[in-house]
Amino acid sequence: MIDEGKIVAREEGIVGMQKTTISFRDNMAGAFGLVLRSSAIFYYRKNKNFQTTISFMNYWKAKRSLDVAVVASTRDMAGQLLAREQLKMTTHAVINYQPQIDRDEFEGSIEIEVFGTQNMVIPYAAVMAVYETPRAISTVHSYARAYSNFEVEERRTISSGSEGCWSLRDTDEVDSFCVFHNGSRATAPQACRLEVKNHLGEGRNITIDMPKLSPYQSIKLKPKDHVPGLVAFLAGNIGQASLTYSLGEGFTRMLVGNERWDGGDFQVTHSNFNYREQKTDYLDDAKQGSFMHVPSLWHTGQASRCLSSVQRRKVHDGPRRKIEPVCFG
Repeated sequence: MIDEGKIVAREEGIVGMQKTTISFRDNMAGAFGLVLRSSAIFYYRKNKNFQTTISFMNYWKAKRSLDVAVVASTRDMAGQLLAREQLKMTTHAVINYQPQIDRDEFEGSIEIEVFGTQNMVIPYAAVMAVYETPRAISTVHSYARAYSNFEVEERRTISSGSEGCWSLRDTDEVDSFCVFHNGSRATAPQACRLEVKNHLGEGRNITIDMPKLSPYQSIKLKPKDHVPGLVAFLAGNIGQASLTYSLGEGFTRMLVGNERWDGGDFQVTHSNFNYREQKTDYLDDAKQGSFMHVPSLWHTGQASRCLSSVQRRKVHDGPRRKIEPVCFG
C-alpha cells in the first residue's frame, strides 16, 4: 500500500510502460487540429537568493496578426491555485512577469495560457523562464503543459512516456533534479522507473512508488534521494538518467538540471523523448542516421565563444546510437 504523499524507491527490474507513437510527420506539418488555446507550465521559485521571471513577446500579433488574451495562473507545488490574472499587452510587445506573492519563500508553478478567436496553429506557447541566483543565470523555453479539452478528446496527447536527455552531475555539493507537472486530471498511484547510467555505461534501475498526483501538482525529484550511493556510482563524472511515468492530461516533458546545496548556482534545460522507449514514425529504418546542428565552440581561457559557422554533427548512427562528444568550455 502506498501512503498518500510519500514517494518510495526500490531497486529492481524494469517496469513496463504504455507505448505511445510520436508522430513527427504531424508535428512537421503543423497538424495539431483547431488551436484556440496555447499554453506552457513552468517551475517557479522565489526567495532572497532566487528569482524567477517569465518572459515572452507578443509574437502572435507580429507573426500572424492575431489578437490574443494571455492568462497567468500561479499554483503551489500541491497544485493549489493561489492567483490568476490577465497579462495585457497594450503598450509593450514584451512582458517580463513575476507574480505578486506575499511570501518570503515560495515554490510552485506558473501556467501561461493564450486564448485566441482564430486558429493559432501551435498549441505550445513560445515562452521563456529565467532563473537567477547570486552566481548564475539560466533559461529554459516552454517544456510542459496541460492539454486542452480539444486535444484530449481528439487523442492528441502524450501523457505516458519516457523522458531522457538528462545529465547527472551529482557530487557532495551538487544535486541533479527533475521537475514535472501534472495536468488537469488526478492520477492513480503509479510505479515510475528511474534509470541512471555512469560514464562507463553501467546502469541502475530504480522503481519509484509514486502516490496519486492531484490536478496541476508539481513534483521535484532528485535521483540522489532514490539511488543509494549515486555520488560514488558517478565517481566525479557525468551520468545520464531517464524517467518513465504518467500524467493526467499533461505533457510528460520535464525541467532537468543541477543545483548547488548553498543555492548559489542553478542550471537547467528540458528533457526529451527517450527514443529507446518511445516509438516514432520519423525513422522508417533502424539503420537510418539522424543529424542535428550544433554550434562549434572554442575556449579562450576566459570564456567560450560560438564560431560563426554551424557544423553538422551526426549524433545517432543507426542501431549503435553513437553520440559524438561536443566540447563545452
